[in-house]
Amino acid sequence: MYLHGIPFIYLIDQFPILSTEGRKQRKKPRQKEDARHLVQELGFEPIHLLRTSKDYPLVHCLKECLQYGDVVLAFSGVPFPRMQLSRHEWGLPHLDIRDTAWALTTRNDAEYWFRRHLPHLPLLVWEEGYIGARRHHVGSSCAFHTKRQDQSGSR
Repeated sequence: MYLHGIPFIYLIDQFPILSTEGRKQRKKPRQKEDARHLVQELGFEPIHLLRTSKDYPLVHCLKECLQYGDVVLAFSGVPFPRMQLSRHEWGLPHLDIRDTAWALTTRNDAEYWFRRHLPHLPLLVWEEGYIGARRHHVGSSCAFHTKRQDQSGSR
């Protein structure tokens, strides 16, 4: 499984194709330097994805991706051209969001957008303060709502 973390606002702006084009103004100087280096090395600035494996489990990948945004897109495979950037990281010049196998979001307000643009996509909505999942049917598809347990262990 390949995972990509993205802020919801960027997902909306770039739908249906994720690309690094046009994002240069929003980058910090360090990010711009990293992007220049990758363009020189690879010929393009990649969209970064993490790949799950036996020694890099899904839960760890999700935690990492949620550091980059409030939406995680999961793909069962990714197209070529793709480059392996590190042991668990892959890069692509662009990514079609419509190829997503499932998604997770920490934003309750994102559910409506997903139902409108990707109605058949399985969606996990992760809420603070509760562990568990409840199915919520939306049209012909369903969303799963989960809540995180707080530090004290109470519900």
